[in-house]
Amino acid sequence: MGLKKMRNHKGFTLVELLAVLALLGLVIMLAGSVSWFGNKQYSSQLEEVKQQSDVRLVLKQITKDVRQADSLEVTNNQLTINGVIYRSNGGLLLRNGQTIAEGIEDFQAEPTELGNGVTLKIKSASDTHQLSEISTVLYIRE
Repeated sequence: MGLKKMRNHKGFTLVELLAVLALLGLVIMLAGSVSWFGNKQYSSQLEEVKQQSDVRLVLKQITKDVRQADSLEVTNNQLTINGVIYRSNGGLLLRNGQTIAEGIEDFQAEPTELGNGVTLKIKSASDTHQLSEISTVLYIRE
């Protein structure tokens, strides 16, 4: 008898398997890169929010001190309120020598024209070098 031809065509060829593996690899790489990018954005946003929160907390503390103050003095970007000294040093904002905020790019304190208040500008920079600046004018309550 002669050779019988294979009539059973079930299964996959090697080319089909390689094509499926290549497509599956692309899908996995795409999903991984989307996940990595999302994680990177999350970390960046978290750092930025933390930095802004620190600046707002500092401003809240200074506002509280100014409103309760009997005396206020500004010299060389150093703010003295009833003996409490606020100053910037090497990216840190210090209150009586203790760190209250990190990543401070600039701290400016200038007396108001009448001398009964202070104009504050606090600029912070995160590791991504995104600047966030808050400025306000605070007055001593009479």
